[in-house]
Amino acid sequence: MKRDFHTAILISFLILVFTTISATSLYATNGHQLSAIGAYQQGMAGATTAAPYDATTAVSNPAGMAMIGTRTDFSFQTFFPSREVSFAGDGTSGGGSNWYLVPAIGWTAPTDDRQDLFFGGGMYGVSGMGVDYDTVAAYTGMFGAGTQAHIWSQYQFWKMAPTVAWKNEKLALGFALNLDYQAFGFEHYFTNGGAKLFGFDLGEMQGALGLGAAVGFIYTPVPTFSVGASYTSKQYFTDFKWRLSANDVVSQTGQTSQDGIYTMSLDFPQQAAVGIAIRPIRNFLWTLDVKWIQYSDTYDVVKLKGAFGGTGGTETDLPFGWDDVWVYATGFQFDITPKFAFRLGYNHSSSPIKEEDVENNVAFPAIVEDRVAGGFTYRLGRHWEITMAYMHAMREQLTGLFGTTISLEEEAFDFELSYRF
Repeated sequence: MKRDFHTAILISFLILVFTTISATSLYATNGHQLSAIGAYQQGMAGATTAAPYDATTAVSNPAGMAMIGTRTDFSFQTFFPSREVSFAGDGTSGGGSNWYLVPAIGWTAPTDDRQDLFFGGGMYGVSGMGVDYDTVAAYTGMFGAGTQAHIWSQYQFWKMAPTVAWKNEKLALGFALNLDYQAFGFEHYFTNGGAKLFGFDLGEMQGALGLGAAVGFIYTPVPTFSVGASYTSKQYFTDFKWRLSANDVVSQTGQTSQDGIYTMSLDFPQQAAVGIAIRPIRNFLWTLDVKWIQYSDTYDVVKLKGAFGGTGGTETDLPFGWDDVWVYATGFQFDITPKFAFRLGYNHSSSPIKEEDVENNVAFPAIVEDRVAGGFTYRLGRHWEITMAYMHAMREQLTGLFGTTISLEEEAFDFELSYRF
């Protein structure tokens, strides 16, 4: 067992190095949060709160780390978003990278050869977004011919989740410390004849460190039924800091940035999930999850702080107006043979953005609502297994009060390689 544990640590370290080297921005689905992390969760459309399988449970329900045995899991997702903006009567653009790589690594093992207390964790890409539209004509009816929109954004969120979990015959409990990193930058401004009319130019990516925690339980009164729940606290971050120049920011109320340092606080929302898992027969699993994400607490009105010229003041508002999101997901797993398991799932979430918020979220079109997914696991002998999954998020389109239309459609392919000890 000790040699196996050391092997797990070595594999995890090597994969972590690869993960760090290959990290790039990502794009997500439930708001800007991934609807599923890793190929197993993806195949079940994220409905895994009461049915853990691999080490990604550290960030969805830490109690699951006591129920998946000794293992290490490496997964990466290739993500293909298609987004577009159209200004009423003016320009249209679909921009940004056509694919992103989202890696994740996790492991778990019993402590001191005990079978009731487990320690594990990993590093996971859990959220993100980004666009890079062409410079296009916009709002020429309001601001005159020659008005152009300049829109770009990139957001990344990474989480390390060292986890301790305990179980007995019927109950599992888990706690994860969340050590976070996020990077953010965006441009959303309008010009005419080279002069900035209004908007924000925060185009240099800045990073911030964060801290939070997650707790969860899974209760299995009988082998055919489990119920689970998890809660992840608000993740508190240090401020982003930008060194801005004159007129990098021109608010619609007449505030203008001056040369100097400007800060923004952008915490990550708290969330809670509850789920059930039912095995009516040995080789069939059905899961159902409900999740709540409190975006309204962190992404309703975000404040940029500094010494402004023009109409003055020490802060200006970015009224994104995001609402809370409710997520409903269900998944099915069929164990066709002892080595091969097949999965199907469906995920629906509300959109955090409404019609009245479209013009303030052209750089953040996180509006998809419905997703279908499927996948499989194939076990290569006693230790190794391969898991793959596919997800498609149906195209959504939303038009704002001034005629601006944003749309988004997504596809993802997941590959996961696991070693079971």
